[in-house]
Amino acid sequence: KRSSRIAFYAAGMAIVVGLAAKLSWAEEYSHARIVRLSFVEGTVTVQRPDVDEWAEALVNTPIQEGFKVATAEDGFTEVEFENASTARLGQGSLLEFTQLALAPSGGKVNRLTLHQGYATFNFIPENDDYYEVTAGDATLTPHGKARFRLDAEEGFLLVKVLKGSIEITSPDGAGTVGENAM
Repeated sequence: KRSSRIAFYAAGMAIVVGLAAKLSWAEEYSHARIVRLSFVEGTVTVQRPDVDEWAEALVNTPIQEGFKVATAEDGFTEVEFENASTARLGQGSLLEFTQLALAPSGGKVNRLTLHQGYATFNFIPENDDYYEVTAGDATLTPHGKARFRLDAEEGFLLVKVLKGSIEITSPDGAGTVGENAM
């Protein structure tokens, strides 16, 4: 009888473990999102994560997770997200789309990295959407609707909040910055 109880218990545990594995798989993010270049002027290039070469970027070029977008000294571009949020890159800038995912709740997860140059971000989150921009050793997270500009050059970072507020986290600490603050 003891061996049949152990077998029954083991079978039950196998079912529970199998269901848990399926549920954890369902909780993973989907990475099937695509955003697009809605404006291109001058020299703008894009690099896919699986290709070493940079390619010319045109209006409506699809951008996926892991892509990088760069502007030359004569280049400007705008990336438009599904909800009309935008990231506008100025001359000599490099922006990486570190994560473009869809959470199990349906919220969009947007993690971007500004490696150099300057950009203006206009984020309009819906429901459970999440935006985060990393520049240097700082991470900026908007609270609700926000518009802010980042200038990242030679290890220096200048932040100007034009609308709303953002939280800035760095090794030096964390704080919230509101409109018209630098």
